[in-house]
Amino acid sequence: MVLIGCALLLQGSAQMPEPGKTKEYYYNKSEELRREAWLKLIVGGGMMIGGALGFISSLDSDSGSSSGVLAIVMLGGFPVALTSVPTFVKASKYEKRADMMVQFKLQPPPPGLPGVARQIPSVGIRIQW
Repeated sequence: MVLIGCALLLQGSAQMPEPGKTKEYYYNKSEELRREAWLKLIVGGGMMIGGALGFISSLDSDSGSSSGVLAIVMLGGFPVALTSVPTFVKASKYEKRADMMVQFKLQPPPPGLPGVARQIPSVGIRIQW
């Protein structure tokens, strides 16, 4: 049993994240990507709605010069809004990576333990579904 525990501890320490990529790094990256995705979605939706409303009003007023530009703006909003989907997926991936990250912490030894060990490494794994 002790051998299995030591093997798990060594295997876990071999899979430590790259330096500077902590749990907070992945949460911050997730928040940045989520903010970027919402911005793309709002801008793309605004382009589609604004272009459609302008295109319809330009057809009623018989000024055909601006209807082509408004149609391009309306149709251009769809790809802009569509690019928010992969960004949301990537943000979710970073958040899940932070949630499932293995945390190594040094715990103080329990009272009554000989003074040989000053700190004991402990492993915690957190998995959320």
